[in-house]
This record gives sequence, structure tokens and C-alpha cells, in this order.
Amino acid sequence: MHNPITAVIIDDESRSIQLLQTLIESYCPDVNVLATAQNIITGQEVIEKVQPDLVFLDISMPNGDGFQLLEALSTINFEVVFTTAYNQYALRAFEFAALHYLLKPINIPHLIETVNRYKQQKNKHLKKHQAAILKQALDGHANKIALAHKYGYDFVDLKDIIRIEGEDGYSHFYMRGRGSFLVSKAIGEYEKLLESNGFFRVHKKHLINMDCIQSFHRGKNSIIVLDNNHEVTLSYRRKEEFINKLRDRVAF
Repeated sequence: MHNPITAVIIDDESRSIQLLQTLIESYCPDVNVLATAQNIITGQEVIEKVQPDLVFLDISMPNGDGFQLLEALSTINFEVVFTTAYNQYALRAFEFAALHYLLKPINIPHLIETVNRYKQQKNKHLKKHQAAILKQALDGHANKIALAHKYGYDFVDLKDIIRIEGEDGYSHFYMRGRGSFLVSKAIGEYEKLLESNGFFRVHKKHLINMDCIQSFHRGKNSIIVLDNNHEVTLSYRRKEEFINKLRDRVAF
């Protein structure tokens, strides 16, 4: 029999705590909620006392947010699931940081999926880098992204990503000075995530950093040469939109 997953819930609303605790007891029998707290001070105390595996943490609380709680801890040896009422656009921030979240009101299948993902992970500790990336992204100033892999995460600067190539549900990240990374997420997910950060899908297989274009060769088969001397084909149907994007960034 597996050891239960120990958990703490930190939320300023007692009704939210009671509801989440009830759902966990009903649908996630592997999770044992050891303690709850309604502010960051008592939250820090219960975390340090019970040393949980998993913390369900509200971001927005009246007397300090979840980020302040994480910053106050000397060590973070647990995983965090943020509970939040942010809208669908702000939820992209969680993707930048590769972090779990539950959108309020709590969706039962999403809760079960989140707990199952926790159980499947090999590296289960929150990295302070991730919390910092999330905070930046929520503030609209994302400049890093966490790329999850089976051993943990790589934290990379967006400006160092030259291009992303999609293949069978995977994405190859080609980096300035760091070689490449293979990530088990489809290129379409990164298109949605990065399109407002200067990236453009020039082809069904290629997402490029518009700041890394070295040259552009017009013609029947238009070719874009990037800073690493890689050449990518520009799809005909994306040509007009690409040129308009390029005109916005470069004087012709």
C-alpha cells in the first residue's frame, strides 16, 4: 500500500477550505489533509510544522499573497497547487512556470488530474525560479519560461529561444548558446503561449523568435535564415501576415 500524500490547504476563505477539503476526501483518497490556514503567517507555521508533500495555496489573500509565503520559507520541499480565480488569459502565466493550478470554483476532474500528475512526477519540489516566473507572468512581464522534462525543469530566457520545431506532439527548442531541448508538448501550445512575446508561427512545424531573424529570401519558396544559421520555410498562407509583423519590427 502506498503512503498517503500529506497536504495543507491555505486560503483566506473558510468556505473555500471546507469545499476543497470535502472534495479531496471524496475524490482523492490518497491525499490526507493534515492542516489548514487562512493567512500567510499561520500558513508558514503549519507548513514548517507538518512538512507536507503538497500545499494547496491561494494566491490572493488580504494580508499577503501566496508568493510572500513562499519567499518567507527557507526551504521548499513540497509541491504547490495554486488555487485561483484568475481568468483564462491570466492562466497562461501558469504555463510559463510549468506549475499546477486549480481554477475556482474547483472542478472535480481537474482536481483528480492534478493529484494524479503529482503522483506521476519524479521531481516533486517547487523551485523558487518557478514562483518568480509565475509572478512575472501574472504581472505581464514574462522573460523566462520553465520547460518541464522527466528530470525536472530547465529555466530559459525567452530572448535565447531562436526557434521551436514541432514533431509528433513534441517540441524541439533551439537555443542561443545552449543547444536544444526536447519537450513533450505540442508546438501549438507554445504558439498560444508565446505569440504575444514576439514569436510567430511561420509554418506548421516552425515557431520562430522574430528578434532572431538574420535574413529573409522572398520567392516561390520563401526562406527565413535565423541567428543560428538554421533555415526555415515560410508557409505561403502565412507570408502576408509575416511580412506585416516584420514591418512592425524592422524599417524596410
